[in-house]
Amino acid sequence: MIAVTGLYAGLLLLLAIALILRVIDARRSEQVSLGDGDNEVLAVRIRGHANLVENAPLFLIVLGVLEFNGASPILLHFLGILFLVSRILHAIGLSKPTGVGKYRYYGTLGTLIVMLAAAVYLVVQSLMGINLHG
Repeated sequence: MIAVTGLYAGLLLLLAIALILRVIDARRSEQVSLGDGDNEVLAVRIRGHANLVENAPLFLIVLGVLEFNGASPILLHFLGILFLVSRILHAIGLSKPTGVGKYRYYGTLGTLIVMLAAAVYLVVQSLMGINLHG
């Protein structure tokens, strides 16, 4: 059973839904059906949603493999919480008109650090055969 990964998949899906709703709201208010209509607000909201969709699946795959291989639930929750918080910060940062602000910066930095840590742990876990159900 992959319960920890399922939790973060569900929470990230809720975040994705919130970001989709923001895109829909901007499409309605700006009356743009396809693309971004050269509207900066809509373009930023589309990228915010797309950025989550680009990063979350890779993270969830690695988290799921770590969990399947027997990684500590504490480690998995630590990675999951940090990734989720980082993605929320990034989304908040993109909702500000200033562009690259502290929320976006720390959200991006946190995402990269968590993904790097998870990737390194997975490589080490795989090379050393740590906790591989045996």
